[in-house]
Amino acid sequence: MTISNHLKSGLILVILLVLATLSWAQTASLEELEARMLEQFRDISDLELTMEMRDVNGGDVVILKGQIIMTGDINLSRLEFLAPASLAGQFILTDGDTSYTYLPVMEQIIKEPRQEVGGIGGLFASMGQESDQVFDREIYEVSLLENTVLDNREVYVVDLRDRRVSADDDVWGFREYVDSENLRPVRLESYDQQGETIAIASFSDWQENPGLEAETLRRLPRGTEIIEFP
Repeated sequence: MTISNHLKSGLILVILLVLATLSWAQTASLEELEARMLEQFRDISDLELTMEMRDVNGGDVVILKGQIIMTGDINLSRLEFLAPASLAGQFILTDGDTSYTYLPVMEQIIKEPRQEVGGIGGLFASMGQESDQVFDREIYEVSLLENTVLDNREVYVVDLRDRRVSADDDVWGFREYVDSENLRPVRLESYDQQGETIAIASFSDWQENPGLEAETLRRLPRGTEIIEFP
């Protein structure tokens, strides 16, 4: 099985975008909301969760375990494929400006410069450190939409529209849905130029500050050939 282009391009971006809404509260404005988020972010240095991604058109479904450490000078994330069986065992490790993709069937690791898919900007600048913003407004137009009901629960909806898109781009922005009771993101949708949903990511099994160690996340399989791209 191969992953659709929409899922491929969205894997790392989705796991990073979700960091932008670790904690929410009812508020009258986006500015008040962001202030409360900043206060929460400073106490979070690492995160673990389960993510399910579905391509709306192709129907592909991928389940991953995400682990992130974001504090001080450490900028580290590891996405491990759990399903389908054909992808189980693969992982994508992003360490600073470098990305490593492990392909167990070929016993190879692809090392290449990290790709800022869709523009990450300052989306997690405030996690584990001091910052004056959550969303980079040079990259995104950010707006707080009306609350809605999703799977029988009330959710907040935040729209992130990329300012830099062109007519040739598939993804023009994101809609993030946050449970109004437990204040956790439950879904992230990417959408196209017409606002139609392209892919959906659902999140569960949140663990904040589980004590992840950078050395463990950086560990690569021994004896694996490393192929480096410029």
